[in-house]
Amino acid sequence: MDGFSPALSLSLLLVLLPTLAYMLLVRLLRRRDEKLADLAAKSLPPGSMGWPLFGETLHFLKPHFSGSSGIFLQQHCSRYGKVFKSHLFGSPTIVSCDLELNMFVLQNEEKLFQASYPKPIHGILGKYSLLTVSGDLHRKLRNIGVSFIASSKSSPHFLHWIEKLSISMMDSWSGRNEVSFFKEAKAFTLRLTVKHLLSVNPEEALASRILEDFQTYMRGFVSLPINLPGTAYAKAVKARARLSSSVKEIMEGRRKRRSREFEELGEGEGDFLDAILSKQSLNDDEIVSIVLDIILGGYETTSTLMALIVYFLHHSPIALAKLKEEHQAIKENKKDESASLEWEDYKKMKYSYNVICEAMRCGNVVKFVHRKAIQDVKFKELLIPSGWKVLPIFTASHMDPDLHNNPAQFDPSRWTGDHSKEMSRKVTPFGGGARLCPGAELAKVVISFFLHHLVLRYRWKTKSDECPLAYPYVEFQRHLMIEIEPAAAGVSYSKEETFGYVKEKIDKRARGWREKTLSIAGKEILVKAVLQSIPNYVMSCFELPKHLCNAIHSSLARFWWGDNDNGKKIHWLSWDKLCVPKSEGGMGFRNMTYFNRALLAKQGWRLLRRPDALVARLLKAKYFSDTDFLHATCGSDPSFVWRSLLVGRDTVLKKGMRSFSTPMEGTETWRVCDLMDEEAMEWVEHVVIELFTEEEAAMILRIPLSVRRVHDRLAWHFDKHGMYRVKSGYHGARTTDIVLLGVRPLQTIPDELEGNIGVKCGRLRCHQRDCSVACIFWKHNPLHLKSQSFPGATIAEWIGVVMDRLSGQQLAVFFVSLWALWTERNNILWKGHSCDPFNMSIWALQFLEDYKKVHNKLKVKMKRAKARWSCPPSRRLKLNVDGAFLEDRRVGGIGVVARDEHGVCLVALSRHMPYAQSAMHMEAEASRASLLIAIYRGWNEIEIESDCETLLQALAKDGDVVEVSAILVDCRHYLMAFDYVLLRHVNREANGVANRLAHLARSSVFDELNRSPKKSSKLLPGSVESKMSKSEVPPKGGFSFDLCKRNAMLSKNGVQLPPFTKTGTTIVGLIFQDGVILGADTRATSGSIVCDKNCEKIHYMAPNIYCCGAGTAADTEAVTDMVSSQLQLHRYHTGRESRVVTALTYLKRHLFRYYQGHVSAALVLGGVDFTGPHLHTIYPHGSTDTLPYATMGSGSLAAMAIFESKYKEGLTRDEGVQLVTEAICSGIFNDLGSGSNVDICVITKGNKEFLRNHLKPTPRTYVSPKEYAFTKKTEVLSTKITPLKEKVQIIEVGGEAMEE
Repeated sequence: MDGFSPALSLSLLLVLLPTLAYMLLVRLLRRRDEKLADLAAKSLPPGSMGWPLFGETLHFLKPHFSGSSGIFLQQHCSRYGKVFKSHLFGSPTIVSCDLELNMFVLQNEEKLFQASYPKPIHGILGKYSLLTVSGDLHRKLRNIGVSFIASSKSSPHFLHWIEKLSISMMDSWSGRNEVSFFKEAKAFTLRLTVKHLLSVNPEEALASRILEDFQTYMRGFVSLPINLPGTAYAKAVKARARLSSSVKEIMEGRRKRRSREFEELGEGEGDFLDAILSKQSLNDDEIVSIVLDIILGGYETTSTLMALIVYFLHHSPIALAKLKEEHQAIKENKKDESASLEWEDYKKMKYSYNVICEAMRCGNVVKFVHRKAIQDVKFKELLIPSGWKVLPIFTASHMDPDLHNNPAQFDPSRWTGDHSKEMSRKVTPFGGGARLCPGAELAKVVISFFLHHLVLRYRWKTKSDECPLAYPYVEFQRHLMIEIEPAAAGVSYSKEETFGYVKEKIDKRARGWREKTLSIAGKEILVKAVLQSIPNYVMSCFELPKHLCNAIHSSLARFWWGDNDNGKKIHWLSWDKLCVPKSEGGMGFRNMTYFNRALLAKQGWRLLRRPDALVARLLKAKYFSDTDFLHATCGSDPSFVWRSLLVGRDTVLKKGMRSFSTPMEGTETWRVCDLMDEEAMEWVEHVVIELFTEEEAAMILRIPLSVRRVHDRLAWHFDKHGMYRVKSGYHGARTTDIVLLGVRPLQTIPDELEGNIGVKCGRLRCHQRDCSVACIFWKHNPLHLKSQSFPGATIAEWIGVVMDRLSGQQLAVFFVSLWALWTERNNILWKGHSCDPFNMSIWALQFLEDYKKVHNKLKVKMKRAKARWSCPPSRRLKLNVDGAFLEDRRVGGIGVVARDEHGVCLVALSRHMPYAQSAMHMEAEASRASLLIAIYRGWNEIEIESDCETLLQALAKDGDVVEVSAILVDCRHYLMAFDYVLLRHVNREANGVANRLAHLARSSVFDELNRSPKKSSKLLPGSVESKMSKSEVPPKGGFSFDLCKRNAMLSKNGVQLPPFTKTGTTIVGLIFQDGVILGADTRATSGSIVCDKNCEKIHYMAPNIYCCGAGTAADTEAVTDMVSSQLQLHRYHTGRESRVVTALTYLKRHLFRYYQGHVSAALVLGGVDFTGPHLHTIYPHGSTDTLPYATMGSGSLAAMAIFESKYKEGLTRDEGVQLVTEAICSGIFNDLGSGSNVDICVITKGNKEFLRNHLKPTPRTYVSPKEYAFTKKTEVLSTKITPLKEKVQIIEVGGEAMEE
């Protein structure tokens, strides 16, 4: 073949082109990396360059909320810092988010940096635009614009047109419900600018043509720079050419009129075009460029800022209210309210100025500017190479939390007073330096006048999905569609507007914290303690709209789950589920709707409990003069406060109110009083039993009655004291709503549960109750149930019957078995497992046992000193009372015993209560019986002791307990009959006699005794009264000092008392690189006698803390044991590891506070906690030292000599053990008291190693060959054993002890 075929040539071409492109790309990347490596050696900022040619431009320009810096900058700043390198807009770029560097770049314009906008921008703006030109030409053009703007911003003619166009635009809104505000603002600013610059009236055709061309012109800024026919960029270039032609036509007309000396200038005289035409130094293209630049600034930046202000004001009701106040005051201060605004009025718009400045900071109309380094620039330690682009990011410094407190919050107050100058240095909305926007002040005047008419004429609301986006210029998704309505002359009736500030405050706090890193626990505390408490005051007086509560829930949910500036994160659970209590699987947050109702119900409760209060009398006179609050109606023309109170009453109070002693409903023959014996104030038992069923009669007879005729009263059902509390009201409202919404009844069991009982052949559902698998399963189950025992019953009915027959543990087995069946069904259906009913039953039982082991909490019984009964003071009597209650039989008993100052029992009462309501009921009955006994006996000074603290507090503090309210009324009345009464709470050990009497009365044996005809009636019906002889009085309690007196007498007579055991000790400790090492000898001496050769002097304090003790052995052991138990209780309470400083505090406080040296306990404390290793010494008088090594005891000096000569930082474990061993041995060999062996304890993080008898330096080597012989012991002559039961009568009483 002489050549290649066309097909083969095309194939080779397709193979070679990608290869060549790849090689070229690799070469470009390699060259770029080499250049960057050379520059990096010159302190180039860190960063990434992205792809060749495109770099990271697309990621940089990604749309985001204009009130944030965007994901690109956030990620790069967190990774590289506030200054980093990148490749943007086709050039290597230094991106600066640092305020100091930004100001450095702006202030060195034309010295070190110059403007460098992308070339496509030049094609639209033209070569004479203020944005693109530099040097003398820029200064000349800018000075012309500045001089005209400075002279015209206070011109009455200009101010008149601002107001006229503002009023005209708002008049056009009349009758409209929605307005596209961004479009309206752009049209407004363009008409105003064209009128002021070119004297073209808005109604002229030329004005409409300019507006249309300018809109096309602006669309080119955000389009791809492709100059092809039909593209937005090409249309923008043509639109600019048409705009240039229009301006030039106006210029020609002006020049012609100027050339006619006999004609006067028309209405265009004195405008901007006339001013620059008089400048002979400018050519036509320069004039056109400066005119279009000023129109561009007015059209784009001013209108965008107006839209941002409207957006932020809607979300900031507080700022909007202050703005209205300011403009209303300006309007009222004018002699003629219809008069036009003047320059002096603008000077009074201080808060408007703050709103505009804050909107510029939060909205970021200009995100960044383009600059280029014209030489190598050194800024601090960073290098900016010549020719590199520099992008000062204004948004980053505006939203920097280091510069602004809560930067995401719209807060105009940050610009007030002395803060204004400081804020001006931190905020650069329109650049700075030589290129500071010349029309910034003019824009503020225009916006201030416009806001004056807007806030006084209209109220508005933005769409929920509307927000400003940086793209890269600020845009609104729907052009800021707002709902408008005329503003009322007085106060707004919109609840959303009235209470909107509540949500704003919550958002303000949440946004401030969102910038910080918070743990889940921290967020929970902030939500519960701060955010949810903000609306408390408002919600206690007004019912917030439901949509506002939902909006608050949304804000809280966003804060809880986290969000960023570009969107919220996934909410894994709804807010309603998070509001469920923790005990039910939620987080325990508040549902604002229910909480609002609970707070309103609190106000209603106060109206009921305090009818004499001023507000209660005022409301009664206006709304319910002929009835009470519970039966009041809404009435005509009610206030919002009254309607809110009725909501709290109807939704919460009425569902939890209970009335005591109210007449029976639904009967005309019988009344409640007919069921009582009005003389004895007791229930007529036979009448109640005759009229009601057995269960109803028992419930009625258990209701305690007062012997005094008291008025009915209302009580709150969800609180044991009967008092309404917001917490109980909230839970009552929540549970009531859950019930009203409906819980699916058991009869509506779904099909899936129908298939739970039988699993057969892996089918999806098996309704056969005689399924062989189910029968085998229930047969091997400990319950031995037969699912086919009820042939006509449904699954729901079968489960109901089984639940009625089972109780307690059996129910747990039953439901776990059902769950096992359902799990096995799923395994068969979805995983294809085989079914083994026998193993299913075993697995269910094993699962239940494992569950119990995990969830059964360790019950720790608190050790406390055993209490004993003590005699009352002279001429007083003490009455001990107690009650007992059997819940399963609903019976009880009361016990009372009265004793005098010598402990002699005067009266004992044991009474059976066949109708008992609760343990509290029995305690109250016992207290009432004791007071009656004292009154009948004529005692004037008494003390009453009970082990029920709740009841005593209710009596002492005039409190209430709902279930025994009637008895408490009697008791308070009886207490007034005594000259002196002392109520005291004691432990059950000190109330033993009354407790046993109550339990005896509760038993069935006493029940039979109580029914015998020999029942005593001296005191109370159904009671047993007895007296004890003086010989039967138990010995008095207290301390006995007989042995102390005996020892003092023996010492006085010269008898030497045996000495107590005292240690001759060497104890040491040191810190090594991984923890603490403690050491001690093992000899205990009593004078010159060795009492114990191998005692333990290293005591356990906590798993991570040990302590060496010197001094008196009994003291060291007692002190360390006591503190060890306190540390254990502290760990149970906190659930955290004990800290060494906690043990140190307990020890030194105990030794100093109570004994101050009288307890001979010198201690070396060591341990390791989460803060590291610690070593302390505690002296007997309570002083402490903290050292890297320490010694104590009689051999401490010898041991210290070893430490001082050989200790060093960073000892290893083996070196530390060796050094501690040497120190103890030094004490053993040099101290007369120390001796025997060496004990070592090594404590590290999460571990301890106890080396008992690590070294025996003085082993015993000699043993006497002779055997030791002892004298003959005393022989036992006789033995007699007396059974205890012959002397003590034991009464076994069934049931459990009564619990409070």
